[in-house]
Amino acid sequence: MDKLALTLESGIYLWGLLTLTIPIAIHLLSKHKGKIVPFAHIALITVKNSPQLNQARLTQWLLLIIRLLMLLVACGILAQLLWNKNANTSADIVLVSNDWLTQSSDAEKQQLFESLNANQSPRLFLIDGLNQSLSQRKLESKAVLAFQGGTSSTTTPLNIWANLAEITKALPKSQKIQFYTTNRLNQFTGQKVTLDNPIDWHIKFLPNTSSEPKLAASLAIISDANHQQQLAYIRGALNALTATLPVDIKVEYIDFSALANDLDLAAQQSHIIYLVDTPLPTELDNGAITILNSNQLQDYTQVDFPLILATQLFASQTKQWFSDNARLSNYQITELPTIDLLERQQTSVENGQPLHIWLVLILVILFVVERLVSEWPSKHTAQVEGN
Repeated sequence: MDKLALTLESGIYLWGLLTLTIPIAIHLLSKHKGKIVPFAHIALITVKNSPQLNQARLTQWLLLIIRLLMLLVACGILAQLLWNKNANTSADIVLVSNDWLTQSSDAEKQQLFESLNANQSPRLFLIDGLNQSLSQRKLESKAVLAFQGGTSSTTTPLNIWANLAEITKALPKSQKIQFYTTNRLNQFTGQKVTLDNPIDWHIKFLPNTSSEPKLAASLAIISDANHQQQLAYIRGALNALTATLPVDIKVEYIDFSALANDLDLAAQQSHIIYLVDTPLPTELDNGAITILNSNQLQDYTQVDFPLILATQLFASQTKQWFSDNARLSNYQITELPTIDLLERQQTSVENGQPLHIWLVLILVILFVVERLVSEWPSKHTAQVEGN
């Protein structure tokens, strides 16, 4: 069964609880001894216990309690008390990324396993970039030890910040999250988002790699007689690239007049440079091959043309290598934009039920009761007893 949780949207108004000292001080100060008035001999006057005195003392205590409750309810209204019906904060939620499981050592996995078992109700969930609900991400604690890691330098890119934001939509704002991840750049692709839940980051800092990217491309150059000069510059640029950079380029030169016989050969390449004015055959325009036409390479006479060609051929591979091997600092990961007050209030209303209506009703009832109790002694005046 889900537990109930009360949260405050404007905790600063809890300073209003200091006003509870006002009725207490008034009550204590009103109990000072009265002034002694000289009176005649009272030996012949019959002394009786007056029930009005006990009733007055009881009324004073009731009024004090009621007035304290009124101030307490008023502070609750100002602090915007919310009732989260789906709150279950008995234990922290533990989130672990697939990259952390891959890169962590057996000792680190054992430590996580023991911390999960030490928790009364461990809740472990996997973050792997898939669009799944929280229940579909759930893992058993023993799955941590069974996970086979490795030393792979590549992993599936994802935006952990966005994944966290999606998960926290189904959680109360007071729910604490333990998150295990690495500092690999491709785990944090995209924009940062605001996260209102308290998050305890456990970041495994991977060592910086000194290896150079292994760039490779298979290239088919299709040309006709009208683009022989451009073909010569491209051939020279490719020779310069293979001579100066650690790249592996395989080139197939295909004459446009014989393209019908070499369609299968061209379709097997990763890139096609098409130096023909007629449209590209539909058999090659399937989206799986990167097409470079003569217009994209019109700066072939420039001195830096080899670099332009290298950018066209290896841009995606270089980006992938940088994403896999670049590392983020703790500050870059954990420093997130703050949520403004209006957005915080709107989010809280979505995750909880406001109680201000009920609190206002309780305040009105307490006010009516306070008036009735305070007027009660005046309707029951003490009777003057005879001789």
